Amino acid sequence: MARDLSQILQHVTFVVGDEDVGRRLDHFVGDKVFWRSRSDLQKRIKAGAILLDGATTKPSLKLRAGQIV
Repeated sequence: MARDLSQILQHVTFVVGDEDVGRRLDHFVGDKVFWRSRSDLQKRIKAGAILLDGATTKPSLKLRAGQIV
């Protein structure tokens, strides 16, 4: 599927489930926001537009169950 970069990301919340424990943050978000490229999401994570438990972090951070994205 082609990615449509014209779509605006809205405020959404995801909770990390047991099935996503140990996954990288950027991979997790990429599965949820599939119309954005992973490199675009990495930039957004680094810039603080995508937060993990309310804080800026690295795209490569490994997730734990119950965390909020």
